Amino acid sequence: KKERQAAANKQSIKELRKLAEQQEAADQEDWVQAMKTLRPQNRSRSAARSPEELENGVEGVMMSEECEVWEIILQKANKGQRFGFSFSSSKQEYQKDRGKLLRKGEGPDMLLVKAVAEDMLASHWNREHPMKELLPCDRVAAVNGLRRISDMQQALRTQQAVKLQIVRYPQYFFADMLRGFGGAQVSSQVGITYKRCPASHDSDGPDELEITSIAADGLLERWNQRHVMRNLYHFVVTPGMRIQAVNDVENDLDRMEEELASSVVR
Repeated sequence: KKERQAAANKQSIKELRKLAEQQEAADQEDWVQAMKTLRPQNRSRSAARSPEELENGVEGVMMSEECEVWEIILQKANKGQRFGFSFSSSKQEYQKDRGKLLRKGEGPDMLLVKAVAEDMLASHWNREHPMKELLPCDRVAAVNGLRRISDMQQALRTQQAVKLQIVRYPQYFFADMLRGFGGAQVSSQVGITYKRCPASHDSDGPDELEITSIAADGLLERWNQRHVMRNLYHFVVTPGMRIQAVNDVENDLDRMEEELASSVVR
């Protein structure tokens, strides 16, 4: 009798494991939306890498979580010289974009490059290092090894020479939104409002949907929170970004809207 009970228990365990594996496989396939998202500030960036450069790499440029990372060195010859770029707090810019969805302490501890002046140290660096240029919308993650925003700002104001760690966010990224947790009956709404942005007749650009707001209880904000928890702020979607494709549908605003509305939880 004990042997029969042990065999029955063993069979039950096998069945439970099989069910768990099937559920896990189903969860892996349970993706409802895949949105190709464009950062608006990068729209006219001239230094976007070619497919060959991204595949083969650029000497001195590393890839980290789809961001490009490299270092530049700027050395003043005299006190009258300037590094030649303006910047703001990337964290403050991010927090403004997040609005009411922002949580305490959230945001990247980096500086955001606003502009690069002509005929100064930064522009001279750019001419000599065209594959490692400093451009508007790049981020400064460290100055002479300092990573606090206030320390980096102080170093840029007072130091004669600086080594900058530059981070360039991906121009495009895909936001994959999970429909549920283990088949749970949860909201399947993407949770955004948007406006249609058809390409102009004299442009070869794509038709796009510009995000105007994000709901706190939608799938997109769930995506955002997963990346906030991992400090991957370059994958957080904010109003102003544009959707170029939904579930591989692009250049057709009607069909893109249909895809956004088609998310039904099983």
